[in-house]
Amino acid sequence: MPFADPHVCPSCGGFIAGESRCPYCRFDLSSPASRRLWQTLLQADSLLDEARRVSSATVAAQPGVGATPPLSVPGPRSEAGSAVPARRWSTGSIILGLGALCLLVAAFVFITVSWGVLGPTGRTFVLLVITLAIAAAAVWSTRAGLRASSEALWAVFFGLFAIDFFAARAYELLGLDSFTDEQAVLVFGLVAAYLGAAIALGCRKTLAVMAPSIAAGLAVWTSSFAVAATLDGAFFWRGFAGLALAAASTGIARRLSLTLTAWIAGAAALVFYVIAVGGAIDELASSPHLGDLVGHGHGISMIVMIAVTAAAGLASPSLTRPAATLVTLGAGSLVFAPSEAASQHEGGFIAVAILVIVLSIVLIRGASDWIRGARVATAAILVSLAIASLGWFGNAFGAVGRSNGRDTGNSWTSHLTNTDALPGPGWLAIVAIGAIATTVFATLRWPELRTFAKPVAVLPPTVAGVGVALGVIAYEPPVLLAAFVVLGLGIGTLVLVRSERGPWLGVAMVMIAAPAGMTLVSQPVTLVVWLAVAATLAGIARLFAPVWSRRVGAFGAAALVIGAAALGADLASLGDLPIRILVVVTSLLALVLASFPLSEFIGRREIEVAAGLGMTFAVISGAEMTLGSQALVFTVAGVPIIVLGLFVRDRQWLRIVGSAALGIAWVMRLLASDIDTIEAYTTPFALVLLGAGSLVMRSRPQLPTAIALTPGLTLALLPSIPQALADPTGLRALLLGLGGLVALGLGVWRQWQMPFVYGSVVVAVLVVWNVGPLANGLPRWILIAAAGVILVGSGITWEHRVASAKSAVRYVQNLR
Repeated sequence: MPFADPHVCPSCGGFIAGESRCPYCRFDLSSPASRRLWQTLLQADSLLDEARRVSSATVAAQPGVGATPPLSVPGPRSEAGSAVPARRWSTGSIILGLGALCLLVAAFVFITVSWGVLGPTGRTFVLLVITLAIAAAAVWSTRAGLRASSEALWAVFFGLFAIDFFAARAYELLGLDSFTDEQAVLVFGLVAAYLGAAIALGCRKTLAVMAPSIAAGLAVWTSSFAVAATLDGAFFWRGFAGLALAAASTGIARRLSLTLTAWIAGAAALVFYVIAVGGAIDELASSPHLGDLVGHGHGISMIVMIAVTAAAGLASPSLTRPAATLVTLGAGSLVFAPSEAASQHEGGFIAVAILVIVLSIVLIRGASDWIRGARVATAAILVSLAIASLGWFGNAFGAVGRSNGRDTGNSWTSHLTNTDALPGPGWLAIVAIGAIATTVFATLRWPELRTFAKPVAVLPPTVAGVGVALGVIAYEPPVLLAAFVVLGLGIGTLVLVRSERGPWLGVAMVMIAAPAGMTLVSQPVTLVVWLAVAATLAGIARLFAPVWSRRVGAFGAAALVIGAAALGADLASLGDLPIRILVVVTSLLALVLASFPLSEFIGRREIEVAAGLGMTFAVISGAEMTLGSQALVFTVAGVPIIVLGLFVRDRQWLRIVGSAALGIAWVMRLLASDIDTIEAYTTPFALVLLGAGSLVMRSRPQLPTAIALTPGLTLALLPSIPQALADPTGLRALLLGLGGLVALGLGVWRQWQMPFVYGSVVVAVLVVWNVGPLANGLPRWILIAAAGVILVGSGITWEHRVASAKSAVRYVQNLR
């Protein structure tokens, strides 16, 4: 333990925490003499550390066997083997322990053998003697400066004091039996609190011990609960009585500088404060009418708590701000309760709305703790009003969901259907959310929030607009009106944030896009709303600066226009095939628009994505149509896409997309015609692939045929082999053989590897397959003799054959 400890008083050893004067012995810690004492203690610690280092170094440098012994230096001897001395039991400590053990054994024998012989008075006397002995021992240890022993003895003393008190009451001594249980606990708590405080003050001059202070604080808890249980009044008054006793005890402890007792008693005061406030709120809720509050006094409890809270804020500067918050909330409850009772829902909402507006405006100026605390209460009231208004939001989503859940029709007068749990009528939503908007506008002028005033300046009008929209939806309007109200709200927000690049522009775009999902119950209304939303999003894509807003606007506008085309065709009852073709044509127009007039537009890619999704929808949704109709849809899509790929230089990949669409259309047309000739399906694609590979090889002379021609050769030759082998003398086998010879000749002529390989394999397979039956009909000895001749010839000319084989491999590898 160092001599210089910033948390220990150098005079009494009590705990300090930055005070200029010790709270126990009142020693002045800021005087010049105290500063010199502090420097001396620091120097003592430094000298002690240096001495320990020298001692450790001496131990580490002890000589080994045969080494020259070091010179002896005068000074304190250090123990060999360790720098830290071993802990040993002294003779006195052993004797003290044996004596304590004998006393415990004697006490145990006395209690078990002789306790029953003593009468009540004798027993009480014995307990009193033991208590006084413990007290005397505690006083002695405190004066001797033995902290741990003192703490333990004083704790035992207070425990024995409690036993003595209630034993005397049980034995009807000192008239304690005349008290009820609650009164006896109250008397004990008061006496114990006084005794603990007196002992703590008495010990302060010699040794500041904590046990008496803790005992005094716990006695305050006991007496506070006892006084609350003693009263027969309402729940509030019981809590208030406990609060009064605990608060008074806290004040006295603070005046006596009993910090630990003050903290413990203050915790009791806080608990009883919460109990008293709960009782006041319960009484206010059970009798909220103005006549009950004024005429029958049911509002007195809340007024008393407001006064107590204000007094606490005035008495302690550290409690001023929370006291101001609680006083404001309490006064607000006195306004809210009778208003809510007078007119259910409406009165409470209106009262809170007026209260929060007035508070937010009144509290704009000022920087005192009372003003700041009242601002916190205003913010809490604002949050509660916003939470209470969430019911209208839930109603809006529920109304849209219920309406869209009904069967789709063609009525222009379809209405929204409200949910069952509305907080109030539509006008009340406008009032409540309008109050929220006004309060937000005022609170942004508070000094604490002025830095946020500009970034969220659009919030108040946006909130007000949302309130209007929710109020309109609460009256179950036609879906067309509701959609245009929300669209108008989004456009208004868009106008407010036209110079913003942050998240508010995204909020406006969400509001603008929301009506597109509100009107699905009616197709004509949906058509009109989709076109209106598409026009708005197109304006955003064209006029607003942020890149992301342009991209989102372009995609949304294109997608909604394509969807509107499908809706219009469905309303006109054009049939499945015309609807799909119209969607494809509209998507193609979007592609043309993105490729020519808007080729430099930022959202060009998003328009193309929307067009692709539209065509995909047309194809997938037409799966139930005939194969011929589906083939027509693919053809209508494929041909223009190929043309666009030919004319738009930076969109050449459209040729591949269009060719794939035409290929699918070709296959579907063949399937629709019940054609089972496989070449009819594969030959056109093979020719396209071979032609494309040849063109690529012309533009890239280094490109090998394994990459350019393998797909076309595979599709042209391999699919026909199974049927050709099934009929090796038929027309298909003849044509396949001719095709293999053409590929082989082309490979030899142009030095192309893949045509040579594919042609060789196809011709070899066909020849073997045709020669096989003839060889199978010959006598077996002829086959064996032929095999022998071949093997003998190969063996004789083996080296030459190996060289020829290597030459053939090199020939094939050197082909392009």
